[in-house]
Amino acid sequence: MNFLKLTWYFKTLIIIGIILLVLILTIMISRGLMNYRSNRNIDTLYESIESNQTEVIKDDDINQLPEPVYQWLLNSGVVGRERIKKVSLKQTGQMRLNPDDEWLTPKANQEINVTDPGFVWTVNLPMAFTKGRDFFYQGNGEMLIKIAGLIPIVNVKDNEKINESALHRFLMEICWYPTAAIEDYIHWEGISDNQARAYMIYQGMEIYADFYFENNDIVRVETIRYTGADESSTRELCIADLIEHQTFDGYRVPSKINITWVEDQVEFTWYKLEITEMNMN
Repeated sequence: MNFLKLTWYFKTLIIIGIILLVLILTIMISRGLMNYRSNRNIDTLYESIESNQTEVIKDDDINQLPEPVYQWLLNSGVVGRERIKKVSLKQTGQMRLNPDDEWLTPKANQEINVTDPGFVWTVNLPMAFTKGRDFFYQGNGEMLIKIAGLIPIVNVKDNEKINESALHRFLMEICWYPTAAIEDYIHWEGISDNQARAYMIYQGMEIYADFYFENNDIVRVETIRYTGADESSTRELCIADLIEHQTFDGYRVPSKINITWVEDQVEFTWYKLEITEMNMN
């Protein structure tokens, strides 16, 4: 009888072990496929960049812009440098999806095409091995979030709201690639000594964002963008507070940013990000 019980016990352990092994292998394969697709997205993102084309920015290229924009670009270090074509950066920080949630610590990488606006943002969250990817290129946005690389909790593409919101994000983030301020797809309007509005027309979409300046740095960006992709999603105020600046690759750019949504006059800061590494071109 004891022998039969022992045999059953070992058989059970073997079955559990096989199940766990299959599960681990499935997770590894799924995460590997997600990484592969992200790398394919990056290849697609950069395929239009012509590395042999260079253009050094002169003061004449920026001195007709509104004064706060001009002073910001001088302070950022763009004069005498080539136009930024692409950016690679790494982020960490704190993230939460709802106001009552505990803060998570994400690790994210982002690749950006400045010449032909687009980006690939990949994130790992310490929550059931959650991985996410945002991809925007040629006016089309995609968002995918999977638990354990297996279970999709967000999977959106071919959606006009995602497309527009992703374009808003690109515009808000030009403080990381300041030479974008003089690309043909952006036009500026001076509002005051410390405020300017950037209009962006791209792939049939027209958006704008307000930039606020202090001591020749951008300290705040505001825009009205979609909060999501479903039918109930509406355009709401999105605020980026740029609270610290550093020099990366010769450019002075924000290194710490808090992202806040404002709905019905209630503020919800959902992401406090910090740049740990950044390279241009």
